[in-house]
Amino acid sequence: MKIKNFLLFVTVTAVCVPCAYGSHKLPQQSLQLVPGVGLFADIGKRVNQEDRFFCEKIDETYVFGIFDGHNGHEGAEYAKNNFPVFFKEAYGSTLDKMKIALRKIENSDLFKRNERCGTTAILACIDSKKENIFIANVGDSRLLLEKNGTVDFVTEDQKPNRSDEKMRIELSRGTVSFYEGTWRVDCYLAMSRVIGNWFIKRTGHVIADPECFMKQLTPENKFLVIASDGLWDGMNNVDLVKFLTNYNHKVSEKIIAWTLGLKAMEKSKDNVTVMVVNLQKLGLNSVKPDYERIQRS
Repeated sequence: MKIKNFLLFVTVTAVCVPCAYGSHKLPQQSLQLVPGVGLFADIGKRVNQEDRFFCEKIDETYVFGIFDGHNGHEGAEYAKNNFPVFFKEAYGSTLDKMKIALRKIENSDLFKRNERCGTTAILACIDSKKENIFIANVGDSRLLLEKNGTVDFVTEDQKPNRSDEKMRIELSRGTVSFYEGTWRVDCYLAMSRVIGNWFIKRTGHVIADPECFMKQLTPENKFLVIASDGLWDGMNNVDLVKFLTNYNHKVSEKIIAWTLGLKAMEKSKDNVTVMVVNLQKLGLNSVKPDYERIQRS
């Protein structure tokens, strides 16, 4: 099958869109991408698509999020739908509002009723003047900020074998062991922090506290990449930055996201969701707010 048969073109006015795999009614919220953003989302080699994403402008802040659900898509779906709502309702600094929104999601009835349901969360907020970026991370999805062809900032996956996370788990009398091909907490969860999964939270070994950061942006910051672990399974941070710098500045962020996604699918067995933000074009009225993406779910 030719690659173009996968392509799905969506505009902000579309609701039901055709693709090579039939028609999919997409949530209206997922169509509110701001100018300067490219997206790729694919089920990959999994049976179900459990990744969810959103991107929109809330008041004077650009907000981006990817959620990688496990034990079903419900947790990621709930987080995607409700983070923008809770963020807008919250008071305080941008980081405070992000923490409040995540706490409300974590304590929602959905996760209390379905204790095995869970999701990662990787979130970024950029002020309208593009002076600062605020980041919150729970789990093993990842955010990378590029600057002059180098890695300016990258989140660190919250894996059980990460030295500080391992120490925290073991001090709370949990175990970290290599089981069924990966490092796990108490022989089960492959992450040390997660939203949901309440059945394992009662021990205190796994937590939902986000790691939060604020960083100043400069004109040298050209790209922001946010992705589920499906991308990072086969591409490290340095290789990603090299990939970005090989592209001429005239190449669309849509094509970059699309190419990264297809490249990831060659190695990954997971769902793959990639969001590429061109910081030079973010929010410019001259850029059409539409995107190309691959959608199979």
